[in-house]
Amino acid sequence: NNMTIGLPTTAWEVMPAIGDEIAAYDESDRLIGSTTFNGDHIALTVWGDDLTTDAKDGLAIGEKVTFKLWNSDMNTESTLVVTKWDAGSDVYTIDGISIASNITLSGDTSADAYKLYQNVPNPFNGTTTIQFYVPENVEVTIGVYNMLGEYVAEVTNEIFNAGKHEVSFNGSDLGQGTYFVRMTTESFTATKNMNIIK
Repeated sequence: NNMTIGLPTTAWEVMPAIGDEIAAYDESDRLIGSTTFNGDHIALTVWGDDLTTDAKDGLAIGEKVTFKLWNSDMNTESTLVVTKWDAGSDVYTIDGISIASNITLSGDTSADAYKLYQNVPNPFNGTTTIQFYVPENVEVTIGVYNMLGEYVAEVTNEIFNAGKHEVSFNGSDLGQGTYFVRMTTESFTATKNMNIIK
């Protein structure tokens, strides 16, 4: 007695970060399902009410599901709104399958803030992915520094549109150890540790 909700990676207007949590609630704000974003398509199972008990412990038929996204880096919660469905809807049906085709976030306090995310994977051998968010069109420089603060590699130096972006970095030319990834714009600087293993 449950329902599966598909959240494909192609549906997100702004992709969540790996580790962000997506939770589903019934109309009484009771948690009825959750999952953690791992960079892939999501199949979120939400629980229906067990009709053999008096207590309401899940969704009733015809009840609307609401969603929230918890940003693990920023420690902020946003309302996740599915504006379009490929199949089904946000109304509960027993053993139903709904697939979202467009997902937006509202009430996201991080939308006005610059953000540098932790590279994934980390530690890494070879190539890693660095994600960042900019609230406006801006020139972004991302460089890699060693423990002495010496500049050892450029990741990117170009103008990006407002939104979330990702760039790849190949660390094959660098020795094993801890490095710093520094993102710089005209008004913002952030640094993350990065570990290369061989």
